[in-house]
Amino acid sequence: LKVRFNNTKTRSIDGRSDAHRTNVSSESTAKSLELRRYHKTNEDDDLTLGQLPPAELQLKISTVSKMCEHELQPRVIILTLDDLIIALPDSNHISDRIPLHEMLSVTRVEQAAEDEFDNRLTSRAFNIHTIPDGYNCGRHYCFKVETDAEFEEWIAVLTKSSKLALKRVTNRTRLEALRRRALRVTTSNLWQRVSSLIVAANLVVNVAQSQAASQDGSITTRVFENFDIVFTSIFTVELALHLFAFWFWQFFTDGWLVFDFIVVGVSVLSLILKNLPGVSVLRLLRTFRVLRLFNKLSSLRTLINAVASSTVPVLNAFVMVVLVCVVYSILGVELFSDRQPKLFGTFWDSYWTMFQISTFDGWVEKAESLTDPAETSHPVDPVVMVFMCTYIGVVCWVLLPVVVAVLLDNFIRAVNDEKIKLSHEQEMLRMKGLNVSKADQSNPLDPLLETLGRFRDSEDLSRRIKNLFQALDYDVGGTVNFQEMQEGLRKMEHLQPNIYISPDDYLRLTHGGSLCRHNGTGGGHLGPEEFELILRSELEGFVYSRVAQAHADSVTKGSRDMAAVLLALKMLLLRTEQAGATA
Repeated sequence: LKVRFNNTKTRSIDGRSDAHRTNVSSESTAKSLELRRYHKTNEDDDLTLGQLPPAELQLKISTVSKMCEHELQPRVIILTLDDLIIALPDSNHISDRIPLHEMLSVTRVEQAAEDEFDNRLTSRAFNIHTIPDGYNCGRHYCFKVETDAEFEEWIAVLTKSSKLALKRVTNRTRLEALRRRALRVTTSNLWQRVSSLIVAANLVVNVAQSQAASQDGSITTRVFENFDIVFTSIFTVELALHLFAFWFWQFFTDGWLVFDFIVVGVSVLSLILKNLPGVSVLRLLRTFRVLRLFNKLSSLRTLINAVASSTVPVLNAFVMVVLVCVVYSILGVELFSDRQPKLFGTFWDSYWTMFQISTFDGWVEKAESLTDPAETSHPVDPVVMVFMCTYIGVVCWVLLPVVVAVLLDNFIRAVNDEKIKLSHEQEMLRMKGLNVSKADQSNPLDPLLETLGRFRDSEDLSRRIKNLFQALDYDVGGTVNFQEMQEGLRKMEHLQPNIYISPDDYLRLTHGGSLCRHNGTGGGHLGPEEFELILRSELEGFVYSRVAQAHADSVTKGSRDMAAVLLALKMLLLRTEQAGATA
């Protein structure tokens, strides 16, 4: 099929067009966000490009004919704020989509005078050209509509919409570039070292100020106030960079960044509102700025995170201690309020006394003060003896050691988890320095296999693979080739990291091409049966590698029971594989 294109409506890739003189409304932006959320609504959509958007997000819809391998096939095209969506008739799933900002040009199809042209496309047909390195990999799309009015309308609306989308993406891209640059700066080792030194210097100045105990209005006081202004300004700039780099949820869901926000905010308020009542309390809170040092040093951060993760189990054990103290406090009021009203007159007096006894602070004197001095035959009151001995035995000898044991057990486990997490982060940084991604060291299909691994039974797995095959077979030809498989998997952006299949990967998957069909459909094509066979084989290898990795992690964490179970499972998989090879 030979056509030539009218380039009068073509715009360049660099985006220098009239679209940069237009504005985008907030309502349109909200619709765009809603559309991106709607693209994937259930687990079956993990293996497709998602469902069609709701009617309120569809700006324009038409039934057209699409050129697929020299053949016109019916399709439905839907225009949204950011995409041109392509779907099969009577289907609620997306078969393909074209991001509007990646449309290189929208051109009319015209007959070449020197060629015999297929009269099916002599009128009311237009081409959409996409950028080479974009979502559609430079693919050209050809559509034919039914009426001249509809043809002109689609040409105009696609040209205008692509310009508006390009402007929005260009503005977002510039902002994201600045944000990535700020993120690289604030997470660099040099930045962390300099920031730690500044926090340490602030600590030294606070110590010197406390030691000097200078009077208000003196020269020493003014010097320390100037130091405070300098440190607060530096910390404010650092906080602003963090807020910009991690905006929005990533910032406010990080405990350390929220702590920095509160402490620095209090420092700024204490400088601005000097005459505000209660500002002295705000100035006291500035002392907590030295705690930011825990976030700067990885060793201290590991300990703090381990303690924080141990809080809930320790609180559960500590509740037992509190309840026992409450019970004995009530008993103390009932038994000894007449003898020692100062120690056991009210509940809170009694509770404070029991707390002091649990620390072994003067418990002998308190016990003796409860004995009646007129009683000479029994120098120790049996009631007092039972009360004190049972309390000390239960609380001090049993429950408090339990609290410490729970703390140590969870603390050690949390420290191991933090070390593993830190080692993984360091490994990712090392790989990043070598320009090696995690996907380079593993199967490129791992994100897809992880999604497939959620199957319930063999029938459900076959259904999932069939849905995936239909999503990749965009021309409904009954087979998929290397190009369709590569581009289709690349378009499934919800699979992270993004999947890229090289020709070598395709040869490996098809066993050197032996699984491909060569009977009239062209070399390198896979049918549904061959496609399912490949994915089932890859899924088996994926499960085996995950079990091996889980076994290695359990050994590192010191979980011997789990390591033994996973080792047995790994040996079972190995024997199954050997039995299959023998058969």
